[in-house]
Amino acid sequence: MSRGTYELVVFAALVGLSAFWGCDGGGESTTGSGGQGAATSASSSVTGPGASSSSVTSSSSSGTMPARLGGACAADMDCEAGLSCIRPSDDSPVLSGGAAGGYCSKTCTEDQECEGGRCIVPSGASSGQCLLSCTLGPDLQFTDDDLLVSKCRGREDVRCTPTTSGTPLCLPVCGTDAQCPGRACDARSGMCVDAPSTGLPIGAVCDGSAPDEGGCAGVCSSFGGGADVCSQPCVLGGVLEAQDCGGLAQGLCILRPDGYGPGDDGRCAAACKSHDACAAPDWWCAHADFGPDGAGYCLLTPTDCPNGTDDCPPGFQCEATIYGPKCLELDPTTCVGNDCELYFPLGSLGTGPGGGAPTGGGGSGGSGGA
Repeated sequence: MSRGTYELVVFAALVGLSAFWGCDGGGESTTGSGGQGAATSASSSVTGPGASSSSVTSSSSSGTMPARLGGACAADMDCEAGLSCIRPSDDSPVLSGGAAGGYCSKTCTEDQECEGGRCIVPSGASSGQCLLSCTLGPDLQFTDDDLLVSKCRGREDVRCTPTTSGTPLCLPVCGTDAQCPGRACDARSGMCVDAPSTGLPIGAVCDGSAPDEGGCAGVCSSFGGGADVCSQPCVLGGVLEAQDCGGLAQGLCILRPDGYGPGDDGRCAAACKSHDACAAPDWWCAHADFGPDGAGYCLLTPTDCPNGTDDCPPGFQCEATIYGPKCLELDPTTCVGNDCELYFPLGSLGTGPGGGAPTGGGGSGGSGGA
């Protein structure tokens, strides 16, 4: 199926989805998750993959130019004069860890010292470090929308994150331990550390009102109309095969408030191969044509269908589940006449042996939106 057509099919199931990072609150200190603020609506599109730009340095006829504030680096010499490199092995007092891919910065006491950025001073400290400023948006159109060099240097490992001051900042973020040589990627802060947070994995149900991120190894994110689930910070858009969320076999960077776009702060949706692998009745397994080994991702996809498949968008079928009839996606490659199988089995969510029985027929969904 085509990329654009698939987006329309998925949006039909996701319209009205609302979300906010209720309990992984961020702050000007940039510690913790660097999370979001108040509740806002959100949408999630599963499309791609396509080309993405992720340039992190400038170049000229004489070769690569030194990186500016927020640019990637392996050593101080990779940064412009006056800047130094926050490496994965470092423990930045502002970031509370090291930066995946390196981050060119400098010691500061006030914003005027940080061209294009802000001076972030930890509580009780006399000096801080410069972090690059950014602007959220425009709204993400496709899961793999190109990253722009004009936002956070177009980096796959730096996210534009809102802060309590109202000025979004470019914060480094890791998705796998491989980005933190000799250390570990902390799923809660997105920084390289020696002792990462432990707890529940991505996709597990958590309590947004509980302390310590509801017991998550990452962050406990609250979604309007849906159960709180564990997630971790990531960079929206860009190359899907990047290391966000531990890789596509583990999760997909797709959860976001409305208005957030490529390069902005997102949250990971857990990978799945059956509907009961997700936090039903709110979260179900949604198909993605780029999921490795046929994997999908847990999203707030289903709508109720008390009147059968006529209540469902094209490509979906009304299925009986232990939570009532739900519109679930069909696999068009399995269709024989008007009879099609679901992309993912219901598992323990079915009402009978082997899963739920259709309640409305599959005739309207056979094409899958192709």
